[in-house]
Amino acid sequence: MEAWRQYNAFQAPLVDGAPLAKDGAGPTYVAFELADPANPKNWSTAYKSVVVAQLSFLTLSLTYASSASSSAKDGMMKEFGCNEVVATASTGLFLLAMGIGAMPFAPLSERRCLFSCKK
Repeated sequence: MEAWRQYNAFQAPLVDGAPLAKDGAGPTYVAFELADPANPKNWSTAYKSVVVAQLSFLTLSLTYASSASSSAKDGMMKEFGCNEVVATASTGLFLLAMGIGAMPFAPLSERRCLFSCKK
């Protein structure tokens, strides 16, 4: 609850009516006008519910996908004639790729122009 109060009370520092830093010279704060439809505080309850439902579904799907093949281990061993290590490798590699892949792609997702900006 305290975090919610701090979030609602936060005001980005302004210098001459603009956010504190520009052009990567330091922290940049996102500021919205009061009636800005892009401001999440102005979204309707139905839209917020849809966003939360989508994120929840994606999280559930990723959790399921990370371990779905582990229940088929015995069938894979019988079908392909492999040992237990090979049959469980798909689960391990999936989890490893999720962990390692997040390291470079999380910061890259924050870049404004990654592939599509024209110079």
